[in-house]
Amino acid sequence: MKILEPTDRNIVVLFVLVSLVATAIVISLFVPQEETIGSDANQLDNSGAVAKAPDAALPEPLSYASPDLSGFSEVPATGQVTKVTMPDRQGRERYALVSVPADYTPDRKWPVVLGLGGWTNSPEVFRGYSKLDESEMGKEAFIVYAQGIGNAWFGPPYAVTKRGEDNGFLVDLLARVAKTFSIDEMNINAVGMSNGGGMAMQLACQNPGLLHGIVTVSGAFYAPVFDGCVGAPVRSLVVHSATDELMLYDGGQAHGAEVKSVDFAMGNLTGMNGCDKDVFDESNITERFGGEVVIQRVYKNCKKHVELWTLPEDRHTWFLDPNMAVESWNFLKA
Repeated sequence: MKILEPTDRNIVVLFVLVSLVATAIVISLFVPQEETIGSDANQLDNSGAVAKAPDAALPEPLSYASPDLSGFSEVPATGQVTKVTMPDRQGRERYALVSVPADYTPDRKWPVVLGLGGWTNSPEVFRGYSKLDESEMGKEAFIVYAQGIGNAWFGPPYAVTKRGEDNGFLVDLLARVAKTFSIDEMNINAVGMSNGGGMAMQLACQNPGLLHGIVTVSGAFYAPVFDGCVGAPVRSLVVHSATDELMLYDGGQAHGAEVKSVDFAMGNLTGMNGCDKDVFDESNITERFGGEVVIQRVYKNCKKHVELWTLPEDRHTWFLDPNMAVESWNFLKA
């Protein structure tokens, strides 16, 4: 029998090491890699679905705010709606109307609802027709009606702002409210009409962990709303007419730009909530309202509750039947 010389033994050892490395490389090619917030794996595919709702620790809700912000110099009065002004991060003066509950005391933390109006709607106009602060919402939560530059929010061609600018303003506005009052940072919500509904969706998409819940009414789901969406679980209600003449239910074009379908938007929200947009219970809930037909979809196995209400025979509007001031708060506080 031949005895291996030292040189022969070195060759054998080298061969074994090379074989082990090659095996490890082959295995790594077939083992799924862990997904993290902000990775491509968490972004939208062409169907509107987020590939995986992120499981990693989320940022604190108001950690998105600019550092060293102070409260409002003039404190909004309890039980009233007060105009406050502040510069945004681009140095532009903006304002908001802050509704403070009549029973506010600082010994407990209070929910907050951002009120986001549609295109051309000032905070005063949106407040006037939405009547959020005239409902139970106004008694039980702070309502902050925010101003978009040119009364528009990023997404459609008519918007003045660039990506992220409105998000930055709204987060800083919320931070100033939190510096002034005792609010529950884990219960911040957004209710939006049309272009404002698109802005609520953007906050959920691009500031994961900021919002507890959103309600979109006749949402304007322009394609840029969903660009780079990473998202996180967020309680979500989408209310849309099947015959909306401006923001088509099945998507299309508006102002020369692409508008995504309601189905695409639901794929986005169910993806953020770790569930499937094609798995739901559907029922007719018309009897709850004053005669308006409403078809409700409740999506199953979601990390946070997700619903779609379709009104088969209505138009592009803020719905009074169902009363969206009442229904928005019933949904968000549940």
